[in-house]
Amino acid sequence: MASQELIEFLRSVKENYVQYAQVLHEGTYTDKAELSAAQIPDLQALGVPKGAAGLIIRAAEGTGLGYAALAQQLLNQIGQVHNQVDQMHSQMHNQMDQMHN
Repeated sequence: MASQELIEFLRSVKENYVQYAQVLHEGTYTDKAELSAAQIPDLQALGVPKGAAGLIIRAAEGTGLGYAALAQQLLNQIGQVHNQVDQMHSQMHNQMDQMHN
């Protein structure tokens, strides 16, 4: 049986999402934290429509993205950090040159 915590969370997302409480519970999603780790296809496999699945996951503060999309996001962020480090390195190098001139 779905927990009261899960039912209340689903109700807070959208009143009629309480109807998904039992299938989510049977799919081993028992609370908000577990739903935050879910992916949209996971919930769809349990019978939750794609739009509802996305809203539920976002409300649980998850991304709902698959591993490939998450990996791409991480690569993009790593690239941004790399560019920032390069800029800082160049600035430091320029400052060192100015100090020696």
